[in-house]
Amino acid sequence: LRRYPEAADYYRRALALDPEHAAAANALGLSAMRDGREEEAGEWLDRGFELDPFNIRTINMRVLLKKLGGYRRLETAHFVMKIDEPDLAFAPLLGPYLESVYAGECKRFGFEPGRKTVLELFSEPELLSGRMIGLPGIEGIPGACFGPVIGMDSPRLWHGKTNWQTIVRHEFGHVLALTRTAKRVPFWFTEGLSVVLEGHPPTLDQDRLARWALDEGELLPFRELNHGFTRGKSPLHRSLAYYESAFAIRRLIERGGFDTVLAFLDDYAAGRSSGDIVAARLGLTEGAWAAEVDSTLRAHIAALPVWPLPSSERLRERVEESGQRPDDLEARVRMAREWLEAGELETAVSEALAVVEADSSRIEARLVLGH
Repeated sequence: LRRYPEAADYYRRALALDPEHAAAANALGLSAMRDGREEEAGEWLDRGFELDPFNIRTINMRVLLKKLGGYRRLETAHFVMKIDEPDLAFAPLLGPYLESVYAGECKRFGFEPGRKTVLELFSEPELLSGRMIGLPGIEGIPGACFGPVIGMDSPRLWHGKTNWQTIVRHEFGHVLALTRTAKRVPFWFTEGLSVVLEGHPPTLDQDRLARWALDEGELLPFRELNHGFTRGKSPLHRSLAYYESAFAIRRLIERGGFDTVLAFLDDYAAGRSSGDIVAARLGLTEGAWAAEVDSTLRAHIAALPVWPLPSSERLRERVEESGQRPDDLEARVRMAREWLEAGELETAVSEALAVVEADSSRIEARLVLGH
């Protein structure tokens, strides 16, 4: 739930009962790290290491703290940036952009965090993963937010494959949502909101993934979106969770504007349940709201003018369909498209040419050929 101060209270009670409880000391160190209290975190991690020198997460966190101690600390009006020597040239771009995002989003939210947000810009691979869980191995995530702290890979590490400004907007959205609600907001809500705050529509690849999920029965029901982030079956399902959560937030905004989003956040902050909030703000049961999101999402995806990601099962079906009806040009066009999606360009072109030769007006066949 990311409610680290509350968790820390229970860890302290455990240590009061058993001062040799290494796991509680280590957990207090991790909680303090995530809350941006690094000096306190170091003290607890040192104590945990003395009690259990073989805990790999404790070892890694102590190494990370030492590395962060060597980073340059730079401050703006509302941010503390921790940047390693190789990335200091980035600071003149990063600082002003952070402040511009702060001004725009705090005005939109009508809310400001009560303290400066810390942004740690990691200069080496695996450090962000270490910051998140104390272990290497988390891949494909260029940034993370713990509430008052943002961890972010240096743009150098992604070689132009990510947009650092989009990452900043996404993670600062988490700062506002988590701080405003004392971290009582559900995963799907804060993740979907941060995607919306990025300010971009879904990419073609994201729409194609959604179309694939619709065709293959892999869409996540609204009620299971939280599990898509915490217990997703695959990276694809985590990507779907972002996509679907953002759709749900956009649906809320369509219903009542951004004020409805803010009202939900304030209700979560007050400790109200999702069912009570939906009833009060939308006049629906939680089940009816879930059904509305699911049905409108399916309709939206079905209407997208995109081809889904390739499916080996669907390719086999298209081949069988075309074989059974060799004179059915629509079936042959569908098969050509599937071969193209599967990366079999020569076969796709051959099938599309056969269709165009039989009927030159077949637009989808011409698209396969690049006409």
